[in-house]
Amino acid sequence: MLASLAKAVKYSPPKKSFSELSKGGQRKNRLALLDKTVTCLAGESTESKVELLDSLLDRRGYSVVRESLEVNVPSEFAQVIENIRICHESVTANEKAQHLSLVSNFTGTQLKKYGFNFSNRSLKNARNHAINHTPGLPKPHFTPPSKRAKSENLKNAVYKHLLANSSPMANTTTKINGENVPSRGVIDTWNYLYHDFCEKHPTSEHKLCKSTWDKLRKSFKIFKKAKKTDICEICANGKKLSPNLTNSKKNIQASRPTLCAKMFVGISMSVKIQILKSISS
Repeated sequence: MLASLAKAVKYSPPKKSFSELSKGGQRKNRLALLDKTVTCLAGESTESKVELLDSLLDRRGYSVVRESLEVNVPSEFAQVIENIRICHESVTANEKAQHLSLVSNFTGTQLKKYGFNFSNRSLKNARNHAINHTPGLPKPHFTPPSKRAKSENLKNAVYKHLLANSSPMANTTTKINGENVPSRGVIDTWNYLYHDFCEKHPTSEHKLCKSTWDKLRKSFKIFKKAKKTDICEICANGKKLSPNLTNSKKNIQASRPTLCAKMFVGISMSVKIQILKSISS
């Protein structure tokens, strides 16, 4: 049908679509060709031309024209396109661009002929997907920096920094892999240690945010805030016996005059003076 029309109006099939033509003379020439084609189909009468155009724009008339203009493709190729169309209809809205990108090299008109249902925006998104990503594959999942796996160098740097700013705790342990490991007490605040680490490690390799710092130092488990109650057994016993020692000193001081008086009974004054001088010296 198209070949006979081309011979009738002495015109070969165009290389550019109407939307690709400039708005000047190129489109006017194409519209003049349309007028000649309609004249060949409907005759010279204006009423017959209008009736023909109305039938083309009508839904039923358009379906007839679409069937007459349908491109003949191999059955295997048509089946592949049909499978893609079925997938495109069945997926969610977020996945439609991914499936439509498989056939995004076709024009919108061609895809409509194959039964695809989409908007101009969807086709544009599908073509961008094919350019920026592999056609048919999903978009790579974006992982924010805070959730990305940290390098071993960064973990070791944070561990060494905490190790240098902590000391072993006396009676506090942490269970790691079924074993009780002595904990290490940190005197400074976590916020101070974070800023201190950032100042001492300004390189991009060791750059991290506060939330990542907190996750890393908690993952080590052995570092804890130092507490006043964390003391060894000797210090704990000394703290318990300290009141008794104070009371004993007070009792000794209170009974000292009586003891001295008993010691000096029957001793001459000169001997007492010598004893006192030796004690004072």
